[in-house]
Amino acid sequence: MTAAPPGEAAGAGPLAGVLQMKWRKFVLYNFLGAGLWVSVISTVGFVFGKNWDRLLGILRGANELLLVAAVVTGLYLWRRYRKGTGDKGPR
Repeated sequence: MTAAPPGEAAGAGPLAGVLQMKWRKFVLYNFLGAGLWVSVISTVGFVFGKNWDRLLGILRGANELLLVAAVVTGLYLWRRYRKGTGDKGPR
């Protein structure tokens, strides 16, 4: 388990340095954020632990829905781009 959401840990330190944040303030907020993140993830694991198979079934359905939405959005944006550039494809 990590102490921060993916991606956040890599950028928090350099960003705090660029913004000239005092190191004690950074350490305090970093500690509080890590504690909140671990608490939320642990609670979700505890609540859904007994219903893991059911949760996976729901997430599989959501993945399929997200895939369909991504494909439809991609096709829409592609058609919109082609229409705006005047590109009618190969001749």
